[in-house]
Amino acid sequence: CAHLGIESTIGESGVEALAGVMATNTTVHYLTLNLKDVSQNVAKKVLAAIGQNTCTELRDLRFAAGSLPEGFEGAFGPLLQMNSSLRSLTLDSNSVGDAVVVAIADAMLENQGTRLRDLNLNGTGIGAHAGDALARLLRKNCSLEALSSSSNKLGASAGAACFRALQKNAGTKLRKLVFAANGFGPAAGEAIAALLRRNRSLEWLQLENNTQLGDAAGAALAGALRENAETRLQFLSFANCGLGPKAGEGFAELLRSSRSLETLNLSVNPELGDTAGAALAQALQANAESRLRTLYLSSTGLGPA
Repeated sequence: CAHLGIESTIGESGVEALAGVMATNTTVHYLTLNLKDVSQNVAKKVLAAIGQNTCTELRDLRFAAGSLPEGFEGAFGPLLQMNSSLRSLTLDSNSVGDAVVVAIADAMLENQGTRLRDLNLNGTGIGAHAGDALARLLRKNCSLEALSSSSNKLGASAGAACFRALQKNAGTKLRKLVFAANGFGPAAGEAIAALLRRNRSLEWLQLENNTQLGDAAGAALAGALRENAETRLQFLSFANCGLGPKAGEGFAELLRSSRSLETLNLSVNPELGDTAGAALAQALQANAESRLRTLYLSSTGLGPA
């Protein structure tokens, strides 16, 4: 059985039985759990069983939205401190709080054999304390390839710390970073630009709905990418980030020379205006080596001309 999905609650007795199975199972690769209405003590038994199973082949562990019980932070340390099979962990739309993410980050840092490549924390209600923990993780971890933490409250300071940490990690393999709607401001924008000036691993970056990033940050980010001849960035979303004419000019200059970008989303930045729209079009015409396939410009103040 490669896939096992417990999409509806199976009650405490069912979860206890599942824990018994996962303690010795070597065939399940993908497990989706719904732990709604299950006590934290019983729910923790499943994670403890997986963590204690040195022969487990579990690669993908997902928790159904809104199904994780409160006070679950103590369960992830034992699971991740020793495990070397998990490749993906998804907690999306579960209000786990900062303590769970701190426990995950600390366990991954302790486990030199971790192979976790994909960590999904979208809509988990985490804030600055969790952001600082993610920064510590990004500073040293060399297994993660994708990190998603959108619609949270990391804030500008923790966000900037994450980008600075990633910049210092020469061995990072991170290819995809999703930090949409996290309350980032200009300070985070400066850190993003500094990272992109030298980074050679990122291929996908989503920053949409960080409305306070602003025009100067957008211009700095575009300029940093233009300076980085070795960038591999293919997907960039800067929608609804408070961009204006300076950013428009910067992205136009970027598109004039970029040979990596395939998708650029600048939508819902009404201050870009006609001048930026014209400059972007002219830049694309001038770049015979452009790989851009998709350019989003809805709600950017473009006129009929």
